[in-house]
Parts: sequence; structure tokens; C-alpha cells
Amino acid sequence: MKRIYLTLIGLLVVGSLAAQQLPLPNNHLYNAMPLNPAYAGYNNHADFLFEYAFTGQQLEGSPQMFQATANIPVHHKNIGWGATISNDQIGVQSTTALKGNLAYKIKTESGSSYSKWGYFPRTLSFGLSVGYKHVKEDFTALNMPNDPNFQTNTEWAEMVVGAGALLSDEHYFIGISAPDLTVLVTDVAGETNPSVPHLFANGGYAAALKNGMWLKPNAIVSYAQGAPLSLDVNVLLALQKKIDIGLGYRTSNTIYLNTALYLNKNWRLLYQFNYGLEDTSGINSFQHIGLNYRIKKGF
Repeated sequence: MKRIYLTLIGLLVVGSLAAQQLPLPNNHLYNAMPLNPAYAGYNNHADFLFEYAFTGQQLEGSPQMFQATANIPVHHKNIGWGATISNDQIGVQSTTALKGNLAYKIKTESGSSYSKWGYFPRTLSFGLSVGYKHVKEDFTALNMPNDPNFQTNTEWAEMVVGAGALLSDEHYFIGISAPDLTVLVTDVAGETNPSVPHLFANGGYAAALKNGMWLKPNAIVSYAQGAPLSLDVNVLLALQKKIDIGLGYRTSNTIYLNTALYLNKNWRLLYQFNYGLEDTSGINSFQHIGLNYRIKKGF
């Protein structure tokens, strides 16, 4: 039975490569830097995030992802830098990636830059990233000796670059980016499927409510060659830096719930549950869990 599941998921990998869709969407509400390098140094203090994503159906070869991110501002030089290391697995495919990000910030101060919540100048950020990906596809694990398409494993490495811009202040943000542009493919063994560039545009607004509560609607649009335009919209309610709760919808016909529990001023737990309204593969739900730490004054 496990072999059947692995074979089915392996076939899904082939389909996903053709469409060039990410198997597990990133939790961009709390970690947008992998989608836009201009977010490097976005927070007032250094921020560290550890994430794990997995499907609700624990089948052999089902998608899973681990990601660790560091996002650090350098205020006196108006720059920010960050790094991400990740490993994605789906079926017979495993991808390990390492990426560095650097952003330069142009800040414009005004009377509204200072509020009771802190210092928030209007900031225009330009970001660049450089990364390395190693991809391996173990098709022989499918044990399909009569199918010539699954007799040879493939393995390759990609050098990728990215660029993005972000305009933000205390209440809004708007950004555009191309985070993964393949510039070099090396160490080729067998037929390769290099990443197709994804283009992203996102924006959001934070409205202050009574009693320290914030309402935060935002949206993100993505495009990749050969795939339909994708839209992700969500609304998040932040309750006095004690708990966040939000709902979202993706045009892949997926709904999701976002929550964050603030353990203290420096630590918070993150959770996201995603549910596909159209179950065509047997894998119709996945979850993100995360542990987030921010130094000094914290969140």
C-alpha cells in the first residue's frame, strides 16, 4: 500500500513540475522575505523563524518542508540582511536551498513617523538575493520497471538570483518581486527541470482599532509561465499582541486559518491550517507550524 501511495505522489510530482507550482505555499503573513528580498531588515529588531509544513494525510512521500530564516536590520547603514535555508520534499523529489538577501532602505521622516506604537518612517526598500538549490529526483524508488520514464534518477544544482522592491509605513505596504531567477544549472545527472521564474505583487493595510487591536487585510498575486494567475487574499485580527487570528482564500480553491500565540514579548508560536475545497489527489490539507523569536523589545 505504501508503494502505491509513493507511486501516486511521484506522478503528482511530475505534474507539479509541468505546472511549476510550489507544493506547499509559504506562510507569507509572518515571513515574506523568501518571496521578496526587499523585506530583509523589515522589522526594527533581528528576527528568527523556524517553520515546518506537512500535509494532513501522512502518506509515504507526502509533501513536507522545513525552513529556517534570519532577518536582521542594520539601522545606522539603512540596510538589512537575511538568510534562509530550507528543504522541501514531495514524492521522489527533494530540494535543498540556501539563500542570502540584502536590502537598501530610503527612509522619509514626517510628523506621522512617530506614534504611540513606535517609530515608523515611510520606507522604500530595494532588495537583492543570491541562492543555491540542489534538486534530486529518485524515480527508481517508484519501482516501475516496465515504464522507461522512471528508470533514471535526476539530480542538478541551480544558482538563482532575485530582486524586489517594497514601499511601507506604519499602516500599509506594497511590493513587487521576482525571487527565483535561475542563472546557472550545474552538476546535471539526467534530464532536469529548472525552476520557472515566479513574479509576485503584494499589498496590505493595518487599521488600528480600539483597545490595542489591529485589523490587517492583505493580498498577494503570483504568476509563473505556463500557470494561471494566482490570488491569495486574507484578513488578520491582531488582539493586543496576545493572539492573532485570520482567514484567507487562494484561487487554487483553498481556504486557510492563521493563528499566532504570543508567549511573551519576544516569543510567539505560529500555526496555519490549509484545506483544499477540491480533493483530486487524496491530499487536501496541509499545516504550517512555526516558532518565532525577536530580540530586544520584541514584537
